[in-house]
Amino acid sequence: MELTGTIVKIKNIERPTHRIISAKNESGRDFQKREFWLQIHSEKFPQTIALEFQGDKVTVLDSFAEGQEVTVWINLKGRVIEEKCFNTLQIWRIQEVKKS
Repeated sequence: MELTGTIVKIKNIERPTHRIISAKNESGRDFQKREFWLQIHSEKFPQTIALEFQGDKVTVLDSFAEGQEVTVWINLKGRVIEEKCFNTLQIWRIQEVKKS
C-alpha cells in the first residue's frame, strides 16, 4: 500500500522490554522500532496515522524532518499474543515528494 502525506512527528528509537514483546528478533539482535506520524488528506478531513520502521531500518528517519512531505510504502502486520490482537503499519520504503 502506498500513502502520501506530511510527517508531523518523529519519535525516538524504542527498544521494548515488556514481557509480551521479545527483546530479541529472529536473528538474535535486540528488537528496536521507531514510530512517526503521517498526516494524510482524505476526502473530507485530514487523518494522522502512526507508522513505524523496525530493526536496522530505524535510522532511515534520520534523513527526514517533521513538516516534510513524503510517500511511504507499508505492510500491514498483525499478530495475536496472549488473547490480544496487535496491528502494525510497518514501512518498507520512504521517499521525499519532490516539488515541481
